[in-house]
Amino acid sequence: VAHFQTGDLAQFQTGASTLVPDDADEVKWDVLAYDLACHCASLGERERLLKWTARCFALGKSAPQFDNGSDFDPWRRDPGFVALLNTAR
Repeated sequence: VAHFQTGDLAQFQTGASTLVPDDADEVKWDVLAYDLACHCASLGERERLLKWTARCFALGKSAPQFDNGSDFDPWRRDPGFVALLNTAR
């Protein structure tokens, strides 16, 4: 948190990334899974993005909810991300 307070967003994001659980099954709340997918998308962490996106769908999120999130803009042509979205549609 100290990095965020001093304005060092990159360092804050790196530190926050260590708080993301490795086991997606530990997360039971769709909103948290979505937030984690957004976080990983914004950091460019492809494998984690795909894992959390899949978890979102397993918890009941719908694909259209990903259509408006700007964090996902760089991923809209990624074959793995597109495949997950298409499977959930």
